[in-house]
Amino acid sequence: MGDKDILKRLKELDEEWQGTEPAAEGSFEPLPEGDYECMVIDAEIVKSQNDNVGLNVQFEVVKGDHEGRHVWHSLWLTQKNIPYVKRDLAILGYEAKTASDLTKAKPHLMNKKAILRVGQEEYEGRTRNRVKWFARVEEAEAAQQEAKDDDFKF
Repeated sequence: MGDKDILKRLKELDEEWQGTEPAAEGSFEPLPEGDYECMVIDAEIVKSQNDNVGLNVQFEVVKGDHEGRHVWHSLWLTQKNIPYVKRDLAILGYEAKTASDLTKAKPHLMNKKAILRVGQEEYEGRTRNRVKWFARVEEAEAAQQEAKDDDFKF
């Protein structure tokens, strides 16, 4: 994209820019620990400071008090982690045949919904969120219904 294209695109955004309020302070604060219904809104291949390659999946909370907030889940491709990466991708409905296929994962993951259990951890002196586990929305709803049904057995 050349300089003229960039300037043209910026001009196209001028009206929206002027009509948009700044995000509220604290919007980057970690979410409270808990379960959240989320949807995948982005996925990209990333490299860590240690040269590990991974897939960073960005989720947006779609229901509740924290609707619109974001959570990231990094799937690091180390020999030890491959079984867990494959499991997590399968939960989201994507089964890559090779690690190289992860470069094509984004369109398969977009808009997939899941229930995320989000915790907090300290990292480099700051509190951040960590996805502890997640399940497909349908499976989580079925498990909740089953638990409710069990409450009424005599």
